[in-house]
Amino acid sequence: LRLGVIAFLDVLGFKGIWNREQPRVVLDTMRRIKREGKTLQGGDHSGSLVRADGFDHRVKCVSDTVIIVVAPRGRRCTERMMYRAMYSATWIAGSIMAEALSGELPLLFRGCIGAGLMKMDGDFLIGPAVDETASQFELSDGPFFWLSDSALSLNNEYADTFTERLEPYLMIRYAVPRKSDDPKATLVHNYFGERCRPEYWSKVRLQIDKAFGPRPLAKEIDRKYSNTLMFLRHVETVARDTENAELDLRVPYWDDLTSDQRLGLIKNSGVDAIKEFPRRPRPVKLFS
Repeated sequence: LRLGVIAFLDVLGFKGIWNREQPRVVLDTMRRIKREGKTLQGGDHSGSLVRADGFDHRVKCVSDTVIIVVAPRGRRCTERMMYRAMYSATWIAGSIMAEALSGELPLLFRGCIGAGLMKMDGDFLIGPAVDETASQFELSDGPFFWLSDSALSLNNEYADTFTERLEPYLMIRYAVPRKSDDPKATLVHNYFGERCRPEYWSKVRLQIDKAFGPRPLAKEIDRKYSNTLMFLRHVETVARDTENAELDLRVPYWDDLTSDQRLGLIKNSGVDAIKEFPRRPRPVKLFS
């Protein structure tokens, strides 16, 4: 088993959709979503949204379920590197969700992303990261894409050492409502509502509203709709509050750099480069 990140997404309310919508339109929409996923993984699987050529990207579709796997190429990998992989996978997931909302038949996805040890061999996936994510991606009571405990730990440990990070541009802090449990405090995809153009956000809100179907809504669907509206209002509040906020950035620990990064720093700046990076006060191993 090796380190990697994995995301599971599935369409909210897909069961019986053939009875509510024209099957041709449903299948055309799913084919379009699949094409988007394959484009985002990149022709050489290095990803097309984030400069992450040190990682292998795979997007797989089975019926209404989309699986995104991003794992380092080669065996030289630190846990801090996995944050970059998670950032790339979240961009892909969010872009697929945005693509699903566009077009004649807007669809809503839910899901989650996890990190840790895993193994992918063709169509087969095993490992604790797979088990964790697969057991949680259908739990949210609405169209929410969020970080599992493993992914949240990774974010909390390393996010402030990167200028490109999940929060608040791709995700925001929120308690995800769950169907049969208390809300889960984590990071949740914000539908790109942070610092987007007003006309884009208005279109997103209209498509989300349309995706819930004709009114009146059934009781269970209406609950999911109310949860969604509450979250979208929270996105707008966070966007206003963080409009001019500057992100804190800290220097990563020397221990968290890859061997290639360390050698590159010494080659370019000499051994004195080591002094610019603090040492970890305590060892951290999130995944074992």
